[in-house]
Amino acid sequence: MSEPCITAQLFGWPERTTSLACRLLSGTGSASIAAYRVNPHTNIPVIAHAATADGLIAVVLSEIDSLPEADLIDVRFDVVKQAPEITARITAATLHSLAVLTWISDDERAEWEARGAAPQHLFDAAAAPGSRLAALSVRRTMLHDSTGIHRVPLEQIAERLSALSQSGTTPFPLSADEFEVAEALRAHVDGELSCLMDCVLANACAGAVLRRDPSCGVPEAARGVTWCVDVDSTGVTLMHTGEEDTVTAFAAFGSPIAGIDELQRELAALVPAV
Repeated sequence: MSEPCITAQLFGWPERTTSLACRLLSGTGSASIAAYRVNPHTNIPVIAHAATADGLIAVVLSEIDSLPEADLIDVRFDVVKQAPEITARITAATLHSLAVLTWISDDERAEWEARGAAPQHLFDAAAAPGSRLAALSVRRTMLHDSTGIHRVPLEQIAERLSALSQSGTTPFPLSADEFEVAEALRAHVDGELSCLMDCVLANACAGAVLRRDPSCGVPEAARGVTWCVDVDSTGVTLMHTGEEDTVTAFAAFGSPIAGIDELQRELAALVPAV
């Protein structure tokens, strides 16, 4: 039985990684910033972040003492996304950007909120005592995921995020949706994620093996397990930790999803319910 290869669609800049980058820039994952020209080793946690209708990334900060007193600050913006797993810590992807930070005044924040320039939870977080709202103008972004390191085409991403923001929607799923989506996946296969992995490996459904690594260093208790690395609007990324090697694979949906009902439909098309 031949192992599925990474198709040409998964190389370069496919829909899968475009969708993932949009989610990370829109609030998924844990974010931080660092003023790399002044304090490159001091990371400041981002309380909340989201894309705006103007093509900027809005961030809410509270621990800002290490930032220089300036109107424009060169910063590194990092986002780390963990897999929706409770019993294991698996990094699904990281995003690294160079950007210019600009502080948003109270009047500007009120104007942004009045016209719905960003999700409401961002303004709620910014209204907390000691919090400040800032905007990031991103100049360069790199995404590191299961298929390697990719340079993000910012114009394409900005156009998509701006269109979503103007329509009052966001990329799916974001952080608030991830565990519900992962549970819906597990419920469909009765907790047996390996059956979906087997479908990909047997070429029984659309998908690809993204990478294969030695299992050295993996605890014995974690071997023989299939993990959910990520559920995206474009498909499911799984990882199986075997005795000798660890395989990461992607099961592709027939069309992008935007909610739980559509997820159920696409899962049924990939593999019958167990």
